Amino acid sequence: MLTVIINEAMIKKLLLFLFITLPFFGCKSQDKDEIRIFVAWPGADYLPSYKWNVNDEKPTGVEPVLIEKILSVAGYKYKFVKNYIYNKNGDVRIDVITDNYADISIRSITINDNRKEKVNFSIPYYYDGISAMVIDNKIKSKEDFANKVVYAEKNTTAYKWAIKNLPNSKIVNYDDFNSATYPKDLLLQNKIDILLGDRTFLINTATYNSKFTVLNKKYTKEPFGIAVNKNKSDLLKKINSVITELKKTGELEKLTSEFEK
Repeated sequence: MLTVIINEAMIKKLLLFLFITLPFFGCKSQDKDEIRIFVAWPGADYLPSYKWNVNDEKPTGVEPVLIEKILSVAGYKYKFVKNYIYNKNGDVRIDVITDNYADISIRSITINDNRKEKVNFSIPYYYDGISAMVIDNKIKSKEDFANKVVYAEKNTTAYKWAIKNLPNSKIVNYDDFNSATYPKDLLLQNKIDILLGDRTFLINTATYNSKFTVLNKKYTKEPFGIAVNKNKSDLLKKINSVITELKKTGELEKLTSEFEK
């Protein structure tokens, strides 16, 4: 009889111990918050960086694949933000984080001091550079940009570079046109003479039309980084750790090799 009483007491203590301690066990990815990633909206593309088909649940391309790999290795759950309503005239890639609609943003974002005031950045995962695309074969170098209409997206390093380095050119952006015409179409319509942008993007765009020529010059060296909410220091450390490891194994180079195609 005594033995039964002792066993029942032990069982009660064991059940109490398990009830208290079990919530602290389990896989790490279940204990972490779901990370909200911003790339773009469904229907947008900036190849080879990303493309998000309207009916797809998530985007494809170099950067979506890369961030999925990084967060998976780090043990995080994640989702892509697609319903962010943006009514500002700033840099959506940064504002989506400061507005607390996303924890991280990856979209060919050049690391610079102005952006660092609002978000933290990972170590670079790729280096690109500003280049120029034309259809006029008489435009062969920066010296030929004088008295020409040069297009660069506002809030980009290409726009800032143009303002600083092309004093004799007319610098325009999206706000100077009344329609949502793609910049490449403005070039074909002779509304602009030169389109500035990331070299990888321009080379990809030129493959779809033989009229386009990308000048064989990078005017800058642009370190691309993942923008991270300043309150997510642990997340930033994990991302940097994974990028460093992917570099060592050579997998980062493989994952970003599509930028070069």
